[in-house]
Amino acid sequence: MKFLIYFLEMSLIIYYIDKTYGTTNYTYGESPTTPSYTSYAYMDVVDNEILNLKDAPENIKLELWTSSPIPEEVLNYFPHMEIMQEVFNDRVEDNGTFKENFYAYMELLQFNYRAGDISELQFKKSFLNPPKNLKITD
Repeated sequence: MKFLIYFLEMSLIIYYIDKTYGTTNYTYGESPTTPSYTSYAYMDVVDNEILNLKDAPENIKLELWTSSPIPEEVLNYFPHMEIMQEVFNDRVEDNGTFKENFYAYMELLQFNYRAGDISELQFKKSFLNPPKNLKITD
C-alpha cells in the first residue's frame, strides 16, 4: 500500500513538473495553428521569392501574404506605384480572389495617397496591415 501511495505521489509530481516546465516533446508533434508562408513560397530562376497561393485556402491567403517578406519588398519601390504593382503581380500567383482584391486595395491606397488624403506613413501602415475583409466595392 505504501508503494502505491508513493507511486501516485511521484506520478503527480512528475506530471506537475512536465506541465509547468514543458519537459516533454509532445508539442513537437502538434501541427502549427498558423500557416507558414514558406510552404507556399518558392524561388524563381532569378532568385525572386514567389508566393504561390493557388492551392491555399481563401481564408488564410491574407495571413500568408502578411507573413511573407514580399510586402516589404514591394514597399521598397514606394512612391513608384506602377513598379509596386508590377512587383506585386510578378511575385504573387493566385487563381482565387485574393490577388484581385488586394490589387484593388493597392489602387485605392495609391489613389488616396496621390489625392493627399493619407500620408506616406499611413500608406505604408495600411499596406502592411490590410483589413481582414479585402472586398473592395466600386
